[in-house]
Amino acid sequence: MRVFEQLKKLRRHHNLTLKELSSKIGYGTGNLSSYENGKLQAKDPTLLRILTRGYQMSKAQAQEQLAQWRLEEVQEHYGIHDLAQPKVAYESGSIEEQLVKNGLNKNQVQQVLKLIEKIKRQNHVRSAKKD
Repeated sequence: MRVFEQLKKLRRHHNLTLKELSSKIGYGTGNLSSYENGKLQAKDPTLLRILTRGYQMSKAQAQEQLAQWRLEEVQEHYGIHDLAQPKVAYESGSIEEQLVKNGLNKNQVQQVLKLIEKIKRQNHVRSAKKD
């Protein structure tokens, strides 16, 4: 499920109207509607603001949620569903092999691997802050 679909699902789950969510985060209903319908692509800082202010998530929770959404987008886009265990798969090289088998070129493989590394760094930072 794409991020914009997740935003709409989350708002509906919390029984909020666009107007109610708008007042919580300080964004116009038009922008929120465009984000939820995929007409505008919200950048990560915007999404984090929506999650923290609109749904009272901690910054760490919001970052984790966003990382999960981004990973799901990559999995859906490239038809890859074995990235749930990136450490084992990455070390064995099977992620690269799976990406190539799914028709990705060298540049696309590098983009996916960079995203995985970004998520791993975010997870490392979050776990370090918890300690």
